[in-house]
Amino acid sequence: MARTAAKWALRLALPVPALWALVALAHLPLGEAPEEGVLRLAWRTIGARVQVCRDYTAEEKATIPAHMRREQLCVQSLLPYRLTATVDGRTLLAHTVRPAGVRDDRPLFVQEDLTLAPGEHRVSVRFEPAPPEQVDDPALAAATERAAQQATTYALERPLYIAAGRIVMVTLEERAGEFAVAGETPPPGAPR
Repeated sequence: MARTAAKWALRLALPVPALWALVALAHLPLGEAPEEGVLRLAWRTIGARVQVCRDYTAEEKATIPAHMRREQLCVQSLLPYRLTATVDGRTLLAHTVRPAGVRDDRPLFVQEDLTLAPGEHRVSVRFEPAPPEQVDDPALAAATERAAQQATTYALERPLYIAAGRIVMVTLEERAGEFAVAGETPPPGAPR
């Protein structure tokens, strides 16, 4: 019996003090509390597709086996979009989001953090199609223009309360055709 108790004492001699030390370290404060909040713009979207189709040339027909040939040769890509974020009348972000991939056929990704002072801010976010200005192929230029006219422009304009140390996230709800806001806390003193 004494031998069993000694075995248990030896087994716990290192793990228990190590666990207490770990718990003590976990409760140490790390740095200072943040003084600012973050407005995060984060989404992934397909946006608007551009498709240009044409008949095969005689040379192309000769190189493609009949069982692999479609009726027409089609090339697909996605439109770039222009992202603009304005806070309290100041434009903090304005750039073009381009589709990924060699053929510009992969989704568009937005991941932007805007650090803001705590308080209520008037926020405006726009995400709109931005067709390329110079397109050499007339068929591609026409298809791009059609896609841009039919594409959805997303806009958010509203006051947002940003709390210190908090992240308010704006995401894109493609099915609803609008932006969504998550993580907003009510201002101090506001009814919940």
